[in-house]
Amino acid sequence: MGLLCSADLVYIVLCYTSLFCQTTDTSASCIQALGELSVLTICHLQLAQRELEMQRQENLQQIISVYDQPLVRNTEMFTCPICFEEIQPGSGIMLRDCLHVFCE
Repeated sequence: MGLLCSADLVYIVLCYTSLFCQTTDTSASCIQALGELSVLTICHLQLAQRELEMQRQENLQQIISVYDQPLVRNTEMFTCPICFEEIQPGSGIMLRDCLHVFCE
């Protein structure tokens, strides 16, 4: 099973609270608490969606910035297939068309 994100945890708490309220208490305070938790869950999900959209925009800008360049700096560590040394991010070159990487 993979790791749970915070939205999953909020959903689990929401379900647990709902079950607890249904089995033990149907008072207005319990129903109000459940409503407040629902609002928090919706706000959290909206925030996560905004963060995801910001990351997508950032990724798109990065792609656009290297679109016309034939050579691009590497962003991840790799082993050079020519000299077999470990190359740190930014210290090597990647050919944009075929994605081959090598040291400078």
